[in-house]
Amino acid sequence: MLEYLIILIIFLYFYIKRLNKACQEKKKILNILITSDIHLSFENVEKLRKWAKKNNKKFDLILNPGDFCNLDENQVYKNDTGYQALLDRLRTISKNILYIPGNHDTKMLYDSIPQDLENPDEWEPLPVMVSTNSVNNIHDRNIHNKFVQIHEKNLFVAGFGGSIDAYLYDNKEKVEWPGFPYTDEQYGKGLGHLMEAWDRIKKNNNDSLILLTHIGPAWISTTSKNCKPYNDNEKIQSGSESAYELMRSYKYQELKKPLLWIHGHTHAGKGLTDFGSIPILNPGGLCYGQFSILSLKYTDDNEWKIENIEFHNI
Repeated sequence: MLEYLIILIIFLYFYIKRLNKACQEKKKILNILITSDIHLSFENVEKLRKWAKKNNKKFDLILNPGDFCNLDENQVYKNDTGYQALLDRLRTISKNILYIPGNHDTKMLYDSIPQDLENPDEWEPLPVMVSTNSVNNIHDRNIHNKFVQIHEKNLFVAGFGGSIDAYLYDNKEKVEWPGFPYTDEQYGKGLGHLMEAWDRIKKNNNDSLILLTHIGPAWISTTSKNCKPYNDNEKIQSGSESAYELMRSYKYQELKKPLLWIHGHTHAGKGLTDFGSIPILNPGGLCYGQFSILSLKYTDDNEWKIENIEFHNI
C-alpha cells in the first residue's frame, strides 16, 4: 500500500510540474483577433462567432480600429450608441476588446475634436492617458489617445482614431471620401502627441508597442485603392502624409519602432506590408467577412515577436 502511495505522489508531482510549465508557456503567447470596419454588419459578427466556435478558436483579446457604424458627416455629431450593440456581440467571442473610433462613428468616442472649437486650427490634443494596471482587467474599452498595457511582460497597445479626407494620388483637390474629424495636419499633431508619450513609456528594448489607428500612413499598399481595370488617374490615397512623415523618422524606424501597426479604413487595402522596419497590417473589412488573427510570442530573449498572422474570410 505504501509503495502505491509513493508512486502516486511521484506521479502527481511530475504531473503538476508539467501543468505549471504549460501554464507558464501559455502566458508567453497571445492570440489576438483583429476585426475592423464592421459598418453595422451584425450578420457577419454572428458568422465570426460561429466560425470561432466551430474551429475551437480562443482569443485573449480583440483589437478593432473603428467604423462600427455607418454615420454620415452630419450624424457623427449626434450621441449615437449603435456601436454598443456590436460590442455586445463581440464580447461573445472574447470579453477583452480594445477599440478606437473611425470616421463613421459618433464623436462621443473622441476625447476632443477640432470642430468643437471656434478656431479648429488652434486645436491641441488632450493629454495622453496611460494605463499600466489593466493586464488582468482589460474587458472592453475605447483607447483613443490612450496607452494600455496588455501583458505583464511590457506589451502595450496605443490607439488613435479618426480619419482625414481621401483624394486622388495626382489631385489632392478632388476629395473621394470625406474624413472625420481631422485635417491631415491635425491628425499628424494628434498622432505625434500620442507617440511622444511612447518616448516616455519605453524604457528598454524589451518594451513593445502595437499601434492601433483607423487610418495608416500614406503611400503604402494598405492605404491605397486601385480601380479595376487599373488607371493611374483614378488611384485613391486614403492614408495620412503627416503620419508617414512622423513614423518614417529614425526614431520610430529604429530606436522606438512599434512591433506592429494595425489600421483599417481602406477596405481594398487588406494585407500585410512593411513601412521601412515597421510591419503594417490591414485586416480588411468585417462588413465583407474579412478579419485577421495575430499570434504573438514572448521569446527566451525576453522580446515580443510576431509568431504568425492569418487572413480569413467568412
